[in-house]
Amino acid sequence: MDIKIPRLQTSVKVFFHHYGLETCDFFLAENSERHTGPETMDEFLNYDPREFIPVRLQESGNIMLISKKFIETVLVPSDSEALDKSEGAPPTREAKVKVTMTDERSYTGIIRIFNPIYEARTTDFLNAPEPFFQLQLETQVAYINKIFLSRLEEV
Repeated sequence: MDIKIPRLQTSVKVFFHHYGLETCDFFLAENSERHTGPETMDEFLNYDPREFIPVRLQESGNIMLISKKFIETVLVPSDSEALDKSEGAPPTREAKVKVTMTDERSYTGIIRIFNPIYEARTTDFLNAPEPFFQLQLETQVAYINKIFLSRLEEV
């Protein structure tokens, strides 16, 4: 018997290592294990223990399993329900940065650091154990996989 867990379909643009940019649907849980409400993109990428996740390619409609290790960047519209909308404490620090990937693609945006003040340096932020971090762009949020990050500089 195949048991299906209710999921929310979320449209994103994904830059895959060696394959380039694809518009895809991710399937997030309707209920988060960490808070009230649906699973967020941050939880899906950083805390879901599965290495392989199902995605639907929008162009073909095909569903395939992909390794999260080969996702370089996930671009989510700023108004997406998959983003964390919690009204928590303000960030300890914000910094405008330029992120350069291993293939020389770059993104410029804002990182928000929520660590205690004594751990609010950019180096502390990048050395956190989560594989992806958020970068707020003009109209979307980029989730950057640190494995494919070549350099980050404050601008």
